Amino acid sequence: MQLKYGSTVLYSGSKLTLVRASGNAEDDFIVFPYSPTQGTRTNYYGNIEFSVNSGLCAVNHVYIEDYLLGVVPYEMSPSWPTNALKAQAVCARNYGVRAALASPSGTWHLGDTASSQVYRGVPGVGSAGTIDYSTYNKIKGIIDGTSRKVMRYNGDVFSAFFSAWNGGETLSVPGWTGNTSSAYGYTAVKPDPY
Repeated sequence: MQLKYGSTVLYSGSKLTLVRASGNAEDDFIVFPYSPTQGTRTNYYGNIEFSVNSGLCAVNHVYIEDYLLGVVPYEMSPSWPTNALKAQAVCARNYGVRAALASPSGTWHLGDTASSQVYRGVPGVGSAGTIDYSTYNKIKGIIDGTSRKVMRYNGDVFSAFFSAWNGGETLSVPGWTGNTSSAYGYTAVKPDPY
């Protein structure tokens, strides 16, 4: 991989890390270029490491609380009630922490799609790159208000499962995953009238 400025090669190698600005202010982030197909650009906190293996891989190394800023408003609408968003923040934190604990030496822990948790970087960023601070401040307040809170079962941080719809009752994790471990005792099937 090469990093160029015009025709000048600034770097050449198999790995490159973009480091977030040293100020670490709210508006200091790494920007992925505007996407004409999606009509947006994406701004990220943390550092982004690019590597070449069987293809190009980009990994955003980010503090869990900053990661949640890019999850909560995309897993739920930021317009939903504050307590629902707080519950989402705690569940998403559990899911992220548990993934990191399960693979501490992995290159990455979570993807950025619904197969893990939807992650889109800094919330409230428009196509021009400006931040809608009403959305940003609401989500930041929710994350800060639940900071470092996780759920535990038998003393361990557990994998929190959540979904937008479940068909009328909660899902049996042992039945769904085939894992019959008693570690999933917190996932009893219950009716869900909502």
